[in-house]
Amino acid sequence: MILPRHPRLRRPVDTGLALVATVALLLSACAGDGTDRADREVTYRGGSQQPAAVGGLGRLEPGDGVVDLVSPTGEAVHSLSVGEGDSVQAGQILATLVGSAERQAELAVAEQQLAQARTAAQRAERLGPLEVEAQAAEVRRLEAEVAQAERDLERARSLLAGEISPQQEVERAERQRDTLAEAAASARAILERERERLARDRAEAQAAVDAAAAQRDAAEARWQRSLVRSPIDGTVLEVLAYPSELPTGPILRLGETQSMMAACEVWESDARRIRLGQRALISSPALPADLHGSVVRIGRLVQPNAILDLDPAAVRDARVLEVRIALDPDDHEVAARFVHLQVDVEIEIEGDAGGRRDVDGDAPSAPDASADQAAARRPTGG
Repeated sequence: MILPRHPRLRRPVDTGLALVATVALLLSACAGDGTDRADREVTYRGGSQQPAAVGGLGRLEPGDGVVDLVSPTGEAVHSLSVGEGDSVQAGQILATLVGSAERQAELAVAEQQLAQARTAAQRAERLGPLEVEAQAAEVRRLEAEVAQAERDLERARSLLAGEISPQQEVERAERQRDTLAEAAASARAILERERERLARDRAEAQAAVDAAAAQRDAAEARWQRSLVRSPIDGTVLEVLAYPSELPTGPILRLGETQSMMAACEVWESDARRIRLGQRALISSPALPADLHGSVVRIGRLVQPNAILDLDPAAVRDARVLEVRIALDPDDHEVAARFVHLQVDVEIEIEGDAGGRRDVDGDAPSAPDASADQAAARRPTGG
């Protein structure tokens, strides 16, 4: 976050710039009549003149910030598949840890055990119903024989009543019926046991498959933890650990450089003048050209400034808000080469498309004095 320099701590050169701005403003005011001067002034609450831009220190960042990738298991690096500046995709394997080969072998064993459990379950599912169906067919056969024996017994009794058949024939038919009835009852009991066994075998087979699948999933999770994958589509900004090294911090740093931002710190007193969509100018001696963007987020947390100027007279521990500025698409490629570069940011206030300012009048400030006013207001450190 960035903040303007306190007036009492300005350097002599800033005082000179302020003096030049004041003289220019007076000369411009004298050149026109009273009406022109009134049209060129913006009177804010308290009667003070406000600059046409809010400035501050900032830094260039990827859209979602810098992502640090660490070793999930704390093991040493086995191999790297990317280098600094390489583009990566979400889910891509960037590095492996020393335990990856062992865990991959464990995964292969677990997958084999799962395959065996599934084969056993399929065999039980295929053969079990056949055995039950065979026993059910035996039950139906015996029940049909019992029914036939009942008919034979009834016929023998009819013949006995007509004195056509002897008593012995009736007794034999009764014995035959009873024998078949006992066999059918025994077959039905066996059928019930076969059905219970089939249900039990199915449950046990499924339990074995579930246990093997859980072991496979656990082995795969352990193996996956030995692989370092990219969580985003972005660029490798820095390699911090190489093969055979035991990382004490991140292994890699990534950034979504396709969408660059400028994080700017502004004084809390200037926060009320910032609006979404306001245009901003980002500059630095290190940049080949100035960058441009628009305000996309205004922070809500007031805190001490974190971006500090090298100027010993710069303000420390000032209360600031962070404003994030999305760079124009044409500037992303340039900004991507300077991640975390400290920059100067100027947010154009009078160019606010919303036109809402905390002012008593809506007359625009004199264009001749805008640059000098912005320079006098521009923060130099925090």
